[in-house]
Amino acid sequence: MNQSIFNSMKQHLPTTIGFVGIVFAIAMVSPAIAQTAGSIYYYDGSDKVYLQVEPGIVAEFAKPNQGQKNLSNSIIIKSDTSATMLKTYGNTTIWKSNAGGDSISYSKNLNQTSSSSFSPVLTTIKGSQLLALPGNILVELAPSFTASQADAFFAKRGLRSLQKLDIPGRNYYEVETPPGLASLEAANSLFGAEGVIASTPNFWREMVAK
Repeated sequence: MNQSIFNSMKQHLPTTIGFVGIVFAIAMVSPAIAQTAGSIYYYDGSDKVYLQVEPGIVAEFAKPNQGQKNLSNSIIIKSDTSATMLKTYGNTTIWKSNAGGDSISYSKNLNQTSSSSFSPVLTTIKGSQLLALPGNILVELAPSFTASQADAFFAKRGLRSLQKLDIPGRNYYEVETPPGLASLEAANSLFGAEGVIASTPNFWREMVAK
């Protein structure tokens, strides 16, 4: 399980669970994602949490098999020689670009021309933690769904299950989606569907020291 999935599960699972030797306690949520009238938000339980796009800030996610990334070879530098690297977290690099246009469209265009994945960087209206969308969503289905039924459920909606997450007593799946806001739209399309308990993007979350 990659770090973004791990961090997202930490945010969204309701009980204290032993997972990969780490125990964490988190609150139950049933998130939905939507974008209306220029606003981006998701539901955390019954609360609507608004997100805002950080102007010109883009997250680059190197593929795990790419090894140590040479940042000077990033397509961002090639498309904007004045781009500035702000932070790095393992295979994730946060860039400030001056290429013009909004970071949603910019990251979408980059995703069509690079082996890395790109996402606009978001924050909550009331928070400062950086969020981004490397791709894929996390979906909890009703306990009655078998793995084969889950595969059929997702396939019917043009989606593909990558794996069933090994979480005792839960029926969570990682489902493949493109990076960026496309993953928000995919999660939103499943929220409220019969048999779906929760559907959320696989958020990458900036690790903030406490």
